[in-house]
Amino acid sequence: ADAWKRLREAASRVARVQRECGIELDEKGYVEQFRNSLVDVTLAWCEGKKFQDVMKMTKMFEGSLIRVLRRHDELLDQLHSAAMSVGDDALSQKFTAGRKILKRGVVFASSLYL
Repeated sequence: ADAWKRLREAASRVARVQRECGIELDEKGYVEQFRNSLVDVTLAWCEGKKFQDVMKMTKMFEGSLIRVLRRHDELLDQLHSAAMSVGDDALSQKFTAGRKILKRGVVFASSLYL
């Protein structure tokens, strides 16, 4: 809950800075677009739960969840690159560690038809 609150506060700060820079933006709408509905599902996957057990936690289609988890991996890769570009090795290592626990099993199989 605390992390979610901090994320929403950060989103609010981003919206304010964008407005200060002359970008038209509805701060409330911007903050509200962030959702935490898949946090528990992603956490369960990263904790090593089986795919079938994770699927029981959501009403999503299997392919949609696979796509979400792969997009998380892409995001972590981009955040790793950003941290490296500003010279924050510690943060970069955290993103790499996150990718290692996320990237496993059927979700990241080369082909789902194996």
